[in-house]
Formats: sequence, C-alpha cells, structure tokens
Amino acid sequence: MVSQPLFYLVALGPVSGELSALAYVELRQRINAVMNVRLVAINTRMDDWSPADVPADWETHRARWTAAFATRQVVLAVADAALLVGVVAGR
Repeated sequence: MVSQPLFYLVALGPVSGELSALAYVELRQRINAVMNVRLVAINTRMDDWSPADVPADWETHRARWTAAFATRQVVLAVADAALLVGVVAGR
C-alpha cells in the first residue's frame, strides 16, 4: 500500500498519460478486471468502451480518472505518514 503512490508517480502516471486511446482503454479494462472492484464510477463507464471505437472525449475521462486516483494517492500517503508517526511516537 505504501508503494502504490510511488509506483504511480514514477511509472504508471507518466506512461498512462502517453498511451493511445486503444492502449489506454485496453490497460484500464484489464486492470479493472483484475482488481474486480469498482470504487470510481469512471471505471464502470470505461469497461463498456470498445478499444476499437472509443468515445471522442476519452481523454476527458482519462483526466477525471487520473485526478481521482491522484487524490486517493495523496490520502494514502498522508495515512501512511500518520501511521509511521504513530508507531514511532508510541515507542
């Protein structure tokens, strides 16, 4: 859980921002299938897309998903820091 924000910052974030529509839709659908959890409504919408026929505004949806994911990563990082402070202070 601690490494997820770092992985996104270093790898997944920059790479997903550079993908074509076809590659982005396929990546999102494959990740969603593995995760099998729908925490962001955007995921469900993307699952209905055909990689061969993406909506014209797919980049808008990618930007919304990225913003929601980035917010989650900040919350996770703050929680990780609070946990660490709590463990160290409790000694």
